[in-house]
Amino acid sequence: MHKKSQENFERITLRRLIQIQDGHPEIVEIWLAFLKKHAYYGVGMKANVYEHEKLGLCPSAPALKTNDD
Repeated sequence: MHKKSQENFERITLRRLIQIQDGHPEIVEIWLAFLKKHAYYGVGMKANVYEHEKLGLCPSAPALKTNDD
């Protein structure tokens, strides 16, 4: 192949991070569905959804008392 007639291709990767903290899970799912529906062709999207829950280790244990005399 002739070097002058060779096509040059370039792949550019841009990353954006959006953090949503203390969002209602239903609203976050609706927003992600909207983003997926209106995404540009050829643009990939990845979402990591974390839900935090209370551990509830000792719900029946009495509260700790301090001796402040």
